[in-house]
Amino acid sequence: MRRLRRPQSPGAIFAVPVLLGLTACAGLFLGLVGDGAWDAAAWIMLGFLPAALGVAFLIDRT
Repeated sequence: MRRLRRPQSPGAIFAVPVLLGLTACAGLFLGLVGDGAWDAAAWIMLGFLPAALGVAFLIDRT
């Protein structure tokens, strides 16, 4: 039997997607304008999105 969830505010619903989108945009920007350490930061920021989605998928399956 599923428990009914309490309605969430729009801020709670969109907080994580906005954070992921801003992180991806920052990673793309750093990849375009930076070199060296900036490229490493861009890789980390762009790798955060698939890692977060993978973790969310694994948590949802359990």
